[in-house]
Amino acid sequence: MPIGPVDPIMRRMPAPTSYAVAWRNGHTSSVGHARLEPAGLRLEGRNADGSEGLRTISYEDIGRVDVSRMKGHRGIVLEVMGGDRIAITSLDRPGSLGELAELLRSLAGSPHR
Repeated sequence: MPIGPVDPIMRRMPAPTSYAVAWRNGHTSSVGHARLEPAGLRLEGRNADGSEGLRTISYEDIGRVDVSRMKGHRGIVLEVMGGDRIAITSLDRPGSLGELAELLRSLAGSPHR
């Protein structure tokens, strides 16, 4: 069946705002998802011992968003107010890490590399 014009409803749908990720803050690593919400970036998931983790970071508290190599994989490093650093790697579709980084930079008004 040939592909026809894109359905107008599909054109109006917003871009995905949730991403499958792993993140590390200090010595604690978790797997779950990152969701862009009006209040900030919400990280929700579980760590290695099965404990649930939840953190919402206000966009105003994000000082810098860098994309770099971490242990051979691309990742995002967020510098958060108070000297906190959060490393995020993607478990999602190709290109999602760059997309998430650009959205975070835009929402946070962050400088980047």
